[in-house]
Amino acid sequence: MKIWYWHKENDTEPRGPVSEDKLKELAKNGDLGRDDKIWKEGFDDWTIATSVSGIFPMPPPIKPKAVKPPDITDGNKLLKAPNTPKKDRKVEKDINNTLKENSNNILKGVGGWLSFFCFAITILGPLIAVGQLHNSWEELSPLFDLIPMLESALWLETLTIIGIIIYSLFVGITIWSGHQYGKLVAEKYLKVRLIVFVALSLILLLMFSDDEFIRSIMIEDVLVVIFAELIFFGVWFSYFKKSIRVANTYPTE
Repeated sequence: MKIWYWHKENDTEPRGPVSEDKLKELAKNGDLGRDDKIWKEGFDDWTIATSVSGIFPMPPPIKPKAVKPPDITDGNKLLKAPNTPKKDRKVEKDINNTLKENSNNILKGVGGWLSFFCFAITILGPLIAVGQLHNSWEELSPLFDLIPMLESALWLETLTIIGIIIYSLFVGITIWSGHQYGKLVAEKYLKVRLIVFVALSLILLLMFSDDEFIRSIMIEDVLVVIFAELIFFGVWFSYFKKSIRVANTYPTE
């Protein structure tokens, strides 16, 4: 039988003798600390208890913790880190929503594409229309004697375009001034403009319904005008319906 002696740091006398089984029991119960010293016959000196194998029970192997792979999502969502607590993910989501909301609130007032729309209908569009009317009068005036109906058609087109220019100036100024009904005014303008230009094109074709030659020449120009107005209406009407800036600028409409 192996006889052991042991002592703690502050002991003045060694404790024992005890059997090896008793020493192991002391270690298991915590009476023998890992830093306490032990000795038996054959040892040159006192030895720290943990340096002797078999005295303290071996701890159970540590089971590796399963790690959940990252949740890969699209670019509009955060990448979830492995084992991220639900509370932390909620905080991250709240922060993202707050940043997005603050970013959206910055888009307010007449600026960006809304400002360009006002510029287009009050300055750019009227300048182009006046230039085209001037060219039409210069090119078609010599033909008035040959085709009397041509002068009437050109006057109808001129008066219609002047009316649209005046309407455009009113709408642009209303939006630029920050009027609370700017969105409604703009949407109504787009509808009226489309109807007027389509109706004008059809009326001009009807005016020359008896002249097959002139009608064949006009058809291409009329189709171009109608197509351009449809594009203009579609782009800007969609903008006023979906724009964050427009929604923030006219929240009561």
